[in-house]
Amino acid sequence: MARADLTQGNIKKTIIRLTLPMILGIFGMVAFNFADTAFVAQLGGTQLAALSFTFPVVMIIQSISMGLGMGAGSVISRVAKKKDSVKRLATDSLILAFVVVVVVVVVGLLTIEPLFYGLGATDVEMPYIKQYMTVWYFGVPLVVIPMVGNNIIRALGDTKIPGLVMLVAAGMNIMLDPLFIFGIGFFPQMGVTGAALATVISRFTTLCVSLYVLGRRERLLTFAGFSFAKMRSSFARVLHVAIPSALTRAIVPFGAYIITGLLAVYGAGVVAGYGAGIRSEFVMLTVVGALASVMISYSGQNFGARNIERLRQGFKFAVSVNALYSIGAYAVLFFAAPYVAKLFSSEEIIMQTTVLYLRIAGAGLAFQGSIQIVTSSFNAVGKPIYATIIALLQMFGIYIPLSFALSSLLGQAGIFVALVISYILAAVIGHISFMRFLRKEEANIEVLEHENTKIGDIVK
Repeated sequence: MARADLTQGNIKKTIIRLTLPMILGIFGMVAFNFADTAFVAQLGGTQLAALSFTFPVVMIIQSISMGLGMGAGSVISRVAKKKDSVKRLATDSLILAFVVVVVVVVVGLLTIEPLFYGLGATDVEMPYIKQYMTVWYFGVPLVVIPMVGNNIIRALGDTKIPGLVMLVAAGMNIMLDPLFIFGIGFFPQMGVTGAALATVISRFTTLCVSLYVLGRRERLLTFAGFSFAKMRSSFARVLHVAIPSALTRAIVPFGAYIITGLLAVYGAGVVAGYGAGIRSEFVMLTVVGALASVMISYSGQNFGARNIERLRQGFKFAVSVNALYSIGAYAVLFFAAPYVAKLFSSEEIIMQTTVLYLRIAGAGLAFQGSIQIVTSSFNAVGKPIYATIIALLQMFGIYIPLSFALSSLLGQAGIFVALVISYILAAVIGHISFMRFLRKEEANIEVLEHENTKIGDIVK
Protein backbone atom coordinates (compact mmCIF):
# COMPACT_ATOMS: atom_id res chain seq x y z
CA MET A 1 0.00 0.00 0.00
CA ALA A 2 2.85 2.35 0.72
CA ARG A 3 3.79 4.54 -2.22
CA ALA A 4 7.40 4.30 -1.10
CA ASP A 5 9.09 1.59 0.94
CA LEU A 6 11.38 3.51 3.27
CA THR A 7 12.84 0.34 4.77
CA GLN A 8 14.99 -0.29 1.69
CA GLY A 9 17.60 1.57 -0.36
CA ASN A 10 20.34 4.08 0.36
CA ILE A 11 19.57 5.87 3.63
CA LYS A 12 20.99 9.27 2.74
CA LYS A 13 19.41 9.35 -0.71
CA THR A 14 16.05 8.27 0.74
CA ILE A 15 15.98 11.02 3.36
CA ILE A 16 17.16 13.68 0.91
CA ARG A 17 14.60 12.58 -1.69
CA LEU A 18 11.81 12.87 0.87
CA THR A 19 13.08 16.14 2.34
CA LEU A 20 13.48 18.25 -0.81
CA PRO A 21 9.73 18.45 -1.66
CA MET A 22 8.94 19.06 2.00
CA ILE A 23 11.32 22.04 2.12
CA LEU A 24 9.22 23.78 -0.52
CA GLY A 25 6.00 22.85 1.25
CA ILE A 26 7.09 23.99 4.69
CA PHE A 27 8.58 27.13 3.20
CA GLY A 28 5.12 27.76 1.80
CA MET A 29 3.53 27.39 5.22
CA VAL A 30 6.12 29.69 6.77
CA ALA A 31 5.43 32.19 3.99
CA PHE A 32 1.81 32.28 5.19
CA ASN A 33 2.80 33.84 8.50
CA PHE A 34 5.63 35.91 7.05
CA ALA A 35 3.41 37.47 4.37
CA ASP A 36 0.60 38.23 6.81
CA THR A 37 3.04 39.91 9.19
CA ALA A 38 4.84 41.92 6.51
CA PHE A 39 1.64 43.25 4.92
CA VAL A 40 -0.15 43.94 8.21
CA ALA A 41 2.94 45.82 9.44
CA GLN A 42 2.27 48.37 6.72
CA LEU A 43 -1.03 49.22 8.44
CA GLY A 44 0.81 50.37 11.56
CA GLY A 45 2.48 49.30 14.78
CA THR A 46 -0.81 48.75 16.59
CA GLN A 47 -2.04 46.31 13.95
CA LEU A 48 1.30 44.49 13.96
CA ALA A 49 1.18 44.21 17.76
CA ALA A 50 -2.39 42.85 17.52
CA LEU A 51 -1.25 40.19 15.05
CA SER A 52 1.66 39.31 17.33
CA PHE A 53 -0.79 38.78 20.21
CA THR A 54 -2.69 36.26 18.07
CA PHE A 55 0.45 34.25 17.32
CA PRO A 56 0.50 32.01 20.45
CA VAL A 57 -3.20 31.17 20.15
CA VAL A 58 -2.99 30.44 16.42
CA MET A 59 0.03 28.23 17.05
CA ILE A 60 -1.72 26.33 19.83
CA ILE A 61 -4.59 25.47 17.49
CA GLN A 62 -2.14 24.53 14.76
CA SER A 63 -0.38 22.37 17.34
CA ILE A 64 -3.62 20.47 17.89
CA SER A 65 -3.92 19.83 14.15
CA MET A 66 -0.25 18.82 13.96
CA GLY A 67 -0.76 16.47 16.88
CA LEU A 68 -3.69 14.78 15.16
CA GLY A 69 -1.67 14.58 11.95
CA MET A 70 1.31 13.18 13.82
CA GLY A 71 -0.91 10.57 15.47
CA ALA A 72 -2.44 9.46 12.18
CA GLY A 73 0.91 9.49 10.40
CA SER A 74 2.68 7.55 13.14
CA VAL A 75 0.08 4.78 13.34
CA ILE A 76 -0.35 4.47 9.58
CA SER A 77 3.39 4.48 8.80
CA ARG A 78 3.84 1.46 11.07
CA VAL A 79 1.15 -0.55 9.18
CA ALA A 80 1.77 1.02 5.76
CA LYS A 81 1.73 -2.31 3.90
CA LYS A 82 -1.59 -3.47 5.39
CA LYS A 83 -4.21 -2.07 2.99
CA ASP A 84 -7.34 -2.62 5.08
CA SER A 85 -5.76 -1.24 8.25
CA VAL A 86 -4.60 1.89 6.44
CA LYS A 87 -8.08 2.49 5.00
CA ARG A 88 -9.80 2.18 8.34
CA LEU A 89 -7.28 4.37 10.15
CA ALA A 90 -7.27 7.04 7.42
CA THR A 91 -11.05 7.39 7.37
CA ASP A 92 -11.43 7.38 11.13
CA SER A 93 -8.59 9.90 11.54
CA LEU A 94 -10.44 12.42 9.37
CA ILE A 95 -13.66 11.83 11.33
CA LEU A 96 -11.72 12.50 14.54
CA ALA A 97 -10.31 15.69 13.02
CA PHE A 98 -13.82 16.92 12.19
CA VAL A 99 -15.02 16.33 15.75
CA VAL A 100 -12.05 18.25 17.14
CA VAL A 101 -12.68 21.12 14.71
CA VAL A 102 -16.22 21.66 15.96
CA VAL A 103 -15.05 21.89 19.57
CA VAL A 104 -12.17 24.26 18.78
CA VAL A 105 -14.32 26.67 16.75
CA VAL A 106 -17.06 26.93 19.37
CA VAL A 107 -14.69 27.37 22.32
CA GLY A 108 -12.47 29.77 20.41
CA LEU A 109 -15.24 32.14 19.36
CA LEU A 110 -16.59 32.29 22.92
CA THR A 111 -13.24 33.10 24.55
CA ILE A 112 -11.61 35.76 22.33
CA GLU A 113 -11.80 38.68 24.77
CA PRO A 114 -10.89 36.95 28.07
CA LEU A 115 -8.12 34.98 26.38
CA PHE A 116 -6.37 37.96 24.79
CA TYR A 117 -6.94 40.34 27.67
CA GLY A 118 -5.28 37.67 29.79
CA LEU A 119 -2.36 37.69 27.36
CA GLY A 120 -1.84 41.39 27.97
CA ALA A 121 -3.69 42.97 25.05
CA THR A 122 -5.30 46.35 25.67
CA ASP A 123 -8.44 48.04 24.36
CA VAL A 124 -6.26 49.53 21.62
CA GLU A 125 -5.29 46.14 20.09
CA MET A 126 -8.48 44.22 20.94
CA PRO A 127 -10.65 45.44 18.00
CA TYR A 128 -8.00 44.27 15.53
CA ILE A 129 -7.53 40.98 17.37
CA LYS A 130 -11.28 40.29 17.22
CA GLN A 131 -11.42 41.15 13.52
CA TYR A 132 -8.62 38.72 12.74
CA MET A 133 -9.54 35.83 15.03
CA THR A 134 -13.28 35.80 14.25
CA VAL A 135 -12.53 35.06 10.60
CA TRP A 136 -9.60 32.79 11.39
CA TYR A 137 -11.63 30.55 13.71
CA PHE A 138 -14.14 29.82 10.97
CA GLY A 139 -11.22 28.70 8.83
CA VAL A 140 -10.01 26.16 11.41
CA PRO A 141 -11.53 23.20 9.48
CA LEU A 142 -9.35 24.21 6.54
CA VAL A 143 -6.30 23.95 8.80
CA VAL A 144 -6.96 20.80 10.82
CA ILE A 145 -8.44 18.40 8.26
CA PRO A 146 -5.79 18.98 5.54
CA MET A 147 -3.04 18.70 8.17
CA VAL A 148 -4.26 15.22 9.07
CA GLY A 149 -4.76 14.30 5.42
CA ASN A 150 -1.28 15.43 4.38
CA ASN A 151 0.32 13.49 7.24
CA ILE A 152 -1.47 10.34 6.07
CA ILE A 153 -0.13 10.89 2.55
CA ARG A 154 3.41 11.44 3.88
CA ALA A 155 3.16 8.33 6.06
CA LEU A 156 2.80 6.33 2.85
CA GLY A 157 6.05 7.77 1.54
CA ASP A 158 4.70 10.56 -0.69
CA THR A 159 6.07 13.97 0.27
CA LYS A 160 5.73 15.55 -3.18
CA ILE A 161 1.96 16.11 -3.20
CA PRO A 162 1.73 17.62 0.33
CA GLY A 163 4.75 19.82 -0.37
CA LEU A 164 3.40 21.07 -3.69
CA VAL A 165 -0.04 21.77 -2.26
CA MET A 166 1.35 23.79 0.65
CA LEU A 167 3.53 25.80 -1.74
CA VAL A 168 0.59 26.62 -4.04
CA ALA A 169 -1.58 27.61 -1.07
CA ALA A 170 1.17 29.93 0.19
CA GLY A 171 1.40 31.53 -3.25
CA MET A 172 -2.33 32.19 -3.19
CA ASN A 173 -2.08 33.71 0.29
CA ILE A 174 0.72 36.07 -0.74
CA MET A 175 -1.27 37.12 -3.80
CA LEU A 176 -4.54 37.67 -1.91
CA ASP A 177 -3.05 39.43 1.14
CA PRO A 178 -2.47 42.87 -0.45
CA LEU A 179 -5.77 42.68 -2.36
CA PHE A 180 -7.84 42.07 0.77
CA ILE A 181 -5.77 44.07 3.28
CA PHE A 182 -5.35 47.27 1.26
CA GLY A 183 -8.38 47.03 -1.07
CA ILE A 184 -6.60 47.03 -4.43
CA GLY A 185 -8.82 47.33 -7.52
CA PHE A 186 -12.42 46.31 -6.92
CA PHE A 187 -11.53 44.50 -3.66
CA PRO A 188 -12.73 46.25 -0.48
CA GLN A 189 -10.14 47.40 2.07
CA MET A 190 -10.47 45.04 5.04
CA GLY A 191 -7.24 45.54 7.01
CA VAL A 192 -6.40 42.71 9.42
CA THR A 193 -9.70 41.00 8.55
CA GLY A 194 -8.44 40.73 4.99
CA ALA A 195 -5.27 38.98 6.17
CA ALA A 196 -7.35 36.34 7.94
CA LEU A 197 -9.68 35.93 4.94
CA ALA A 198 -6.75 35.48 2.56
CA THR A 199 -5.40 32.72 4.77
CA VAL A 200 -8.77 30.95 4.98
CA ILE A 201 -9.31 31.00 1.21
CA SER A 202 -5.78 29.75 0.56
CA ARG A 203 -6.17 26.91 3.05
CA PHE A 204 -9.24 25.74 1.18
CA THR A 205 -6.88 24.58 -1.58
CA THR A 206 -5.10 22.19 0.77
CA LEU A 207 -8.43 20.74 1.91
CA CYS A 208 -9.62 19.98 -1.61
CA VAL A 209 -6.37 18.40 -2.78
CA SER A 210 -5.78 16.25 0.31
CA LEU A 211 -9.32 14.87 0.18
CA TYR A 212 -8.98 14.20 -3.56
CA VAL A 213 -5.69 12.33 -3.15
CA LEU A 214 -6.92 10.25 -0.23
CA GLY A 215 -10.35 9.58 -1.69
CA ARG A 216 -9.75 9.21 -5.43
CA ARG A 217 -6.09 8.45 -6.02
CA GLU A 218 -5.35 6.27 -2.98
CA ARG A 219 -8.96 5.15 -2.39
CA LEU A 220 -8.38 5.21 1.34
CA LEU A 221 -11.63 6.84 2.44
CA THR A 222 -14.36 4.29 2.91
CA PHE A 223 -17.31 3.54 5.18
CA ALA A 224 -17.42 -0.11 4.14
CA GLY A 225 -17.35 -2.24 7.27
CA PHE A 226 -17.78 0.83 9.46
CA SER A 227 -18.67 0.30 13.10
CA PHE A 228 -18.49 2.47 16.18
CA ALA A 229 -16.34 -0.15 17.88
CA LYS A 230 -13.74 -0.01 15.08
CA MET A 231 -13.89 3.77 15.05
CA ARG A 232 -13.30 3.95 18.80
CA SER A 233 -10.36 1.60 18.37
CA SER A 234 -8.90 3.83 15.64
CA PHE A 235 -9.50 6.93 17.76
CA ALA A 236 -7.65 5.31 20.68
CA ARG A 237 -4.65 4.34 18.52
CA VAL A 238 -4.39 7.78 16.93
CA LEU A 239 -4.97 9.69 20.18
CA HIS A 240 -2.30 7.61 21.95
CA VAL A 241 0.21 9.56 19.87
CA ALA A 242 -1.90 12.61 19.00
CA ILE A 243 -2.61 13.86 22.54
CA PRO A 244 1.00 13.85 23.77
CA SER A 245 2.15 15.13 20.37
CA ALA A 246 -0.36 17.99 20.43
CA LEU A 247 0.73 18.82 23.96
CA THR A 248 4.35 18.76 22.81
CA ARG A 249 3.57 21.10 19.92
CA ALA A 250 1.37 23.32 22.08
CA ILE A 251 4.10 23.76 24.68
CA VAL A 252 5.99 26.16 22.40
CA PRO A 253 3.09 28.56 21.68
CA PHE A 254 1.80 28.24 25.24
CA GLY A 255 5.24 29.20 26.43
CA ALA A 256 5.19 32.03 23.88
CA TYR A 257 1.91 33.11 25.48
CA ILE A 258 3.71 33.49 28.80
CA ILE A 259 6.78 35.10 27.24
CA THR A 260 4.61 37.55 25.30
CA GLY A 261 3.03 38.61 28.58
CA LEU A 262 6.50 38.99 30.08
CA LEU A 263 7.62 41.15 27.15
CA ALA A 264 4.41 43.20 27.20
CA VAL A 265 5.70 45.12 30.21
CA TYR A 266 8.31 46.65 27.87
CA GLY A 267 5.58 47.95 25.55
CA ALA A 268 3.60 46.96 22.45
CA GLY A 269 6.58 47.79 20.22
CA VAL A 270 8.68 45.09 21.88
CA VAL A 271 5.84 42.57 21.48
CA ALA A 272 5.56 43.50 17.80
CA GLY A 273 9.32 43.12 17.29
CA TYR A 274 9.28 39.76 19.06
CA GLY A 275 6.47 38.55 16.79
CA ALA A 276 8.35 39.70 13.69
CA GLY A 277 11.49 37.95 14.92
CA ILE A 278 9.71 34.64 15.48
CA ARG A 279 8.19 34.69 12.01
CA SER A 280 11.56 35.50 10.45
CA GLU A 281 13.17 32.65 12.39
CA PHE A 282 10.54 30.26 11.05
CA VAL A 283 11.75 30.97 7.52
CA MET A 284 15.23 29.80 8.49
CA LEU A 285 13.78 26.66 10.08
CA THR A 286 12.26 25.48 6.80
CA VAL A 287 14.86 22.79 6.14
CA VAL A 288 14.78 21.67 9.78
CA GLY A 289 11.00 21.38 9.74
CA ALA A 290 11.17 19.35 6.54
CA LEU A 291 13.69 16.93 8.08
CA ALA A 292 11.56 16.54 11.20
CA SER A 293 8.44 15.82 9.11
CA VAL A 294 10.28 13.25 7.02
CA MET A 295 11.52 11.45 10.13
CA ILE A 296 7.92 10.64 11.07
CA SER A 297 7.37 8.41 8.05
CA TYR A 298 10.98 7.20 7.86
CA SER A 299 11.22 6.27 11.54
CA GLY A 300 7.71 4.83 11.64
CA GLN A 301 8.19 2.48 8.70
CA ASN A 302 11.63 1.28 9.84
CA PHE A 303 10.53 0.82 13.43
CA GLY A 304 7.50 -1.13 12.25
CA ALA A 305 9.83 -3.36 10.20
CA ARG A 306 12.19 -3.64 13.22
CA ASN A 307 15.09 -2.15 11.21
CA ILE A 308 16.62 -0.47 14.24
CA GLU A 309 20.10 0.01 12.81
CA ARG A 310 18.69 1.63 9.67
CA LEU A 311 16.56 3.89 11.87
CA ARG A 312 19.64 4.88 13.89
CA GLN A 313 21.70 5.71 10.81
CA GLY A 314 18.88 7.79 9.36
CA PHE A 315 18.45 9.65 12.63
CA LYS A 316 22.17 10.47 12.83
CA PHE A 317 22.19 11.68 9.24
CA ALA A 318 19.19 13.96 9.83
CA VAL A 319 20.82 15.48 12.92
CA SER A 320 24.07 16.06 11.01
CA VAL A 321 22.31 17.76 8.11
CA ASN A 322 20.40 19.93 10.58
CA ALA A 323 23.63 21.02 12.29
CA LEU A 324 25.41 21.97 9.06
CA TYR A 325 22.43 23.84 7.69
CA SER A 326 21.73 25.70 10.96
CA ILE A 327 25.29 26.98 11.28
CA GLY A 328 25.12 28.46 7.79
CA ALA A 329 21.62 29.82 8.33
CA TYR A 330 22.63 31.59 11.52
CA ALA A 331 25.60 33.22 9.83
CA VAL A 332 23.28 34.65 7.19
CA LEU A 333 20.65 35.63 9.74
CA PHE A 334 23.12 37.44 11.99
CA PHE A 335 24.28 39.83 9.28
CA ALA A 336 20.91 40.13 7.53
CA ALA A 337 18.92 40.87 10.70
CA PRO A 338 18.73 44.68 10.26
CA TYR A 339 17.50 44.30 6.69
CA VAL A 340 14.94 41.70 7.73
CA ALA A 341 13.66 44.00 10.48
CA LYS A 342 13.04 46.77 7.95
CA LEU A 343 10.63 44.49 6.07
CA PHE A 344 8.26 44.63 9.04
CA SER A 345 8.47 48.14 10.39
CA SER A 346 10.37 51.41 10.36
CA GLU A 347 9.63 52.06 14.06
CA GLU A 348 12.91 52.02 15.95
CA ILE A 349 11.79 49.95 18.95
CA ILE A 350 10.23 47.27 16.72
CA MET A 351 13.34 47.06 14.55
CA GLN A 352 15.70 46.91 17.53
CA THR A 353 13.74 44.10 19.16
CA THR A 354 13.58 42.09 15.93
CA VAL A 355 17.34 42.38 15.39
CA LEU A 356 18.07 41.55 19.02
CA TYR A 357 15.88 38.44 18.90
CA LEU A 358 17.33 37.14 15.62
CA ARG A 359 20.95 37.62 16.65
CA ILE A 360 20.54 36.01 20.07
CA ALA A 361 17.86 33.36 19.57
CA GLY A 362 19.28 32.43 16.15
CA ALA A 363 22.32 30.97 17.92
CA GLY A 364 20.07 28.14 19.07
CA LEU A 365 18.85 27.11 15.59
CA ALA A 366 20.85 23.87 15.44
CA PHE A 367 19.71 22.77 18.89
CA GLN A 368 16.10 23.76 18.20
CA GLY A 369 16.24 21.65 15.03
CA SER A 370 17.71 18.70 16.92
CA ILE A 371 14.81 18.85 19.39
CA GLN A 372 12.32 18.76 16.50
CA ILE A 373 14.00 15.70 14.96
CA VAL A 374 14.13 13.90 18.30
CA THR A 375 10.48 14.57 19.18
CA SER A 376 9.30 13.59 15.68
CA SER A 377 11.24 10.33 15.90
CA PHE A 378 9.87 9.49 19.34
CA ASN A 379 6.32 10.15 18.12
CA ALA A 380 6.89 8.02 15.03
CA VAL A 381 7.92 4.95 17.04
CA GLY A 382 4.88 5.25 19.30
CA LYS A 383 6.65 6.79 22.30
CA PRO A 384 5.08 10.25 22.37
CA ILE A 385 5.43 10.68 26.13
CA TYR A 386 9.22 10.91 25.74
CA ALA A 387 8.77 13.76 23.25
CA THR A 388 6.39 15.53 25.62
CA ILE A 389 8.80 15.25 28.55
CA ILE A 390 11.63 16.77 26.50
CA ALA A 391 9.43 19.66 25.36
CA LEU A 392 8.14 20.28 28.89
CA LEU A 393 11.68 20.26 30.24
CA GLN A 394 12.85 22.76 27.62
CA MET A 395 9.97 25.19 28.12
CA PHE A 396 8.85 24.96 31.73
CA GLY A 397 11.86 23.35 33.35
CA ILE A 398 14.47 25.65 31.84
CA TYR A 399 13.27 28.44 29.53
CA ILE A 400 10.52 30.18 31.50
CA PRO A 401 12.19 30.05 34.95
CA LEU A 402 15.47 31.22 33.41
CA SER A 403 13.64 34.00 31.51
CA PHE A 404 12.31 35.49 34.74
CA ALA A 405 15.76 35.31 36.28
CA LEU A 406 17.74 36.72 33.35
CA SER A 407 15.18 39.38 32.39
CA SER A 408 15.74 41.04 35.75
CA LEU A 409 19.46 41.21 34.94
CA LEU A 410 19.55 41.77 31.17
CA GLY A 411 16.05 42.96 30.31
CA GLN A 412 14.43 41.56 27.18
CA ALA A 413 17.83 40.29 25.97
CA GLY A 414 17.91 37.98 29.00
CA ILE A 415 14.69 36.31 27.81
CA PHE A 416 16.27 35.53 24.45
CA VAL A 417 19.48 34.24 26.05
CA ALA A 418 17.39 31.94 28.25
CA LEU A 419 15.79 30.52 25.11
CA VAL A 420 19.16 29.53 23.63
CA ILE A 421 20.32 27.89 26.85
CA SER A 422 17.09 25.89 27.09
CA TYR A 423 17.51 24.64 23.50
CA ILE A 424 21.07 23.47 24.14
CA LEU A 425 20.26 21.52 27.30
CA ALA A 426 17.06 19.95 25.96
CA ALA A 427 18.72 18.94 22.67
CA VAL A 428 21.54 17.11 24.45
CA ILE A 429 19.13 15.30 26.77
CA GLY A 430 16.80 14.41 23.89
CA HIS A 431 19.58 13.01 21.69
CA ILE A 432 20.97 10.84 24.50
CA SER A 433 17.47 9.59 25.36
CA PHE A 434 16.60 8.54 21.80
CA MET A 435 19.89 6.70 21.26
CA ARG A 436 19.39 4.88 24.57
CA PHE A 437 15.86 3.92 23.49
CA LEU A 438 17.21 2.43 20.26
CA ARG A 439 19.80 0.39 22.15
CA LYS A 440 17.08 -1.03 24.41
CA GLU A 441 14.96 -1.96 21.38
CA GLU A 442 17.91 -3.75 19.80
CA ALA A 443 18.48 -5.67 23.02
CA ASN A 444 14.80 -6.68 23.17
CA ILE A 445 14.93 -7.93 19.59
CA GLU A 446 18.06 -9.97 20.31
CA VAL A 447 16.39 -11.56 23.34
CA LEU A 448 13.29 -12.41 21.32
CA GLU A 449 15.33 -13.90 18.48
CA HIS A 450 17.34 -15.97 20.98
CA GLU A 451 14.14 -17.31 22.58
CA ASN A 452 12.67 -18.15 19.17
CA THR A 453 15.85 -20.01 18.28
CA LYS A 454 15.66 -22.04 21.50
CA ILE A 455 12.01 -22.92 20.83
CA GLY A 456 12.94 -23.98 17.31
CA ASP A 457 15.68 -26.23 18.60
CA ILE A 458 13.29 -27.86 21.12
CA VAL A 459 10.71 -28.49 18.40
CA LYS A 460 13.36 -30.15 16.23
